[in-house]
Amino acid sequence: MAFDFVAAFPNFGNLIEEGATLREAPQQITIRFSPGTRIDPATLGAISIVRAGADGTFGGVDDGNVTPTGFVGIVAVDDFPNENQVVVRFAENLPDDLYRLSISGGLKTLANGPAAPAESFKNGGRYDLNLELDLGAQVVSVVPQPITRLPNGSLSQARDTVVVHFNANDPLLAASAQTVGNYRLIETDP
Repeated sequence: MAFDFVAAFPNFGNLIEEGATLREAPQQITIRFSPGTRIDPATLGAISIVRAGADGTFGGVDDGNVTPTGFVGIVAVDDFPNENQVVVRFAENLPDDLYRLSISGGLKTLANGPAAPAESFKNGGRYDLNLELDLGAQVVSVVPQPITRLPNGSLSQARDTVVVHFNANDPLLAASAQTVGNYRLIETDP
């Protein structure tokens, strides 16, 4: 009997359901397989994460592989109860988009002697888990006391103003962004 996918968990949160929308970018995803399974670390390349891209569908020319440059590996090779878990850590925050976590039959178990040879994931099959990241608007820069050029060429500093710039690809209500009560200035150098 081939081993199977059991669950995926973002960070330390709840199970990721098919088609789930995450409101917080995961720093890592833990993938758990059938109990007692010992994943072969040499076959972890069979796990991939793809970003749908601008068209919002998978299989298009704008799909992009997500390279988890943080870490991909077995949680603890010497700790038997965790040899069925693979951790994928991301070096950077993932942006809003649709994602597909795929596991192909190239993922294999370690052989336990001649009586229990190595097995392929889902007998060589494949598993896809689709999810969406829908994060809030993010501050990309803050300009305290902005300077503007006046029509006569001189410069003017707005000493009572702070300009906050947000990323462009998230919907943001202008009234909410302009409500002073949503911001707090903190003195950092007393």
